[in-house]
Amino acid sequence: MMMKQNNKQKRILNFMQELSWLTENYKDISIKDVFRQLQDTNDSGMTAGKLKTDTKYLVGVLPAIFQDKELFPKKEDILEFAKQELGMELNIQAKRSKIEYIGSILCKVANENSGKLEQLVDTLDMLLNNESKMAELKRHRQEPNFSWNETIAKLREF
Repeated sequence: MMMKQNNKQKRILNFMQELSWLTENYKDISIKDVFRQLQDTNDSGMTAGKLKTDTKYLVGVLPAIFQDKELFPKKEDILEFAKQELGMELNIQAKRSKIEYIGSILCKVANENSGKLEQLVDTLDMLLNNESKMAELKRHRQEPNFSWNETIAKLREF
C-alpha cells in the first residue's frame, strides 16, 4: 500500500514539473486564445480532429487500393487518379517505380491541410464496404473512355 502511495506521489510531482515547463514554454498563449481558436475551428465546419481522421484513413486505405491490379494496372493509372481526385501533379518523367509513386502520394496526403479529402474518404469508405459498388467500379475501369472524376461522381450519387 505504501509503495502505491509513494509511486502516485512521484507521478504527481512529475506531472506538476512537466506542467510548469509547459506553461513556461507557452506563456505567450492564453487560455482565452486557445478557446477562440477552438471556437473558430468549430465555426468553420471543419474540425482538426475530422481532418486528421480523414488523412489517417487515406494513408491507411490508399496503398491497398493502389495495389489492386484491376483498378490500377499501371503506375500511370495511379498518377491519373492522384491528379484527378487528389489534385496532385506527379512527374511521370521521374521514372519512379509504382511503389515510389504510392509513397510520394501518401506523404502528400499526410501533409494535406484541407477539407477536400472528406468526399474522397466518404466515397472510398462506401466502395470498400460495398462489394457490388467495388465490382461496378472495376467494370467501369475496363471501359475505353474511363474517367475517375465521372465514375466517382456517379458512385457518390448512390
